[in-house]
Amino acid sequence: MAKKSSKKKTDAAGSEDLLEQRTKSIGRELFTEFSHYAPSVFHARWWEDRLMNWAMGDEAVKLQMFRFVDVLPMLRDHGSIARHLEEYFDEVRDRLPMAVRLGLDLSSGNAILSRALAYNARINAARMARRFIAGSNVPEVLSCVRGLRKSGNAFTLDLLGEATISNLDADRYQQAYLQLIEGLAAEVNAWPEDPLLDCDDRGHIPRLNISLKLSALDSQFAPVDAEGSFRRVAARL
Repeated sequence: MAKKSSKKKTDAAGSEDLLEQRTKSIGRELFTEFSHYAPSVFHARWWEDRLMNWAMGDEAVKLQMFRFVDVLPMLRDHGSIARHLEEYFDEVRDRLPMAVRLGLDLSSGNAILSRALAYNARINAARMARRFIAGSNVPEVLSCVRGLRKSGNAFTLDLLGEATISNLDADRYQQAYLQLIEGLAAEVNAWPEDPLLDCDDRGHIPRLNISLKLSALDSQFAPVDAEGSFRRVAARL
């Protein structure tokens, strides 16, 4: 009996090794295929990727970039956009690429170059945002997730915004989450079933997924008050 048990353990270990090898092999094949679809230097996506990698690699630049993108929708004319660009990025001027520093310097006091700089800033910010933001309202989000579904991708959604600093903010986030769910649920649940996206080894997977930030539902959310945080968040769920 001892020999049989030992043989079973050996067989099980061998099966696990084969599974691990096969998993790694599939992973390498997938990465190889992905590399064939990488954008070339002649595509805007290539430059966007380089810009994003550069910005994300410097915490100071990243902070200023997100601050600028956050305020950009409220800037109505090219003068205010150019002025905010100079104000935000002046703090990290020595960290910027030469071309960016030159653009900021040349546009200062020059109406034509200032307008061109503002136009490019708005266009590029919008293009970058479309890679990460599904939409600013329910119809736009629906259009985006339809495209993801058609291309064979599942999705999860989140709400962008500032930190919750009052009960009014928490109530606003609660309503925004509810509007998003109610606005998408009917159509998403009516889509034809796709076993690859809608099922796993345990059965059905919900199609509509919302990444809920619990801290958005309570202005006093804190680890030191776990019980109180739980109670206040639960009241809004």
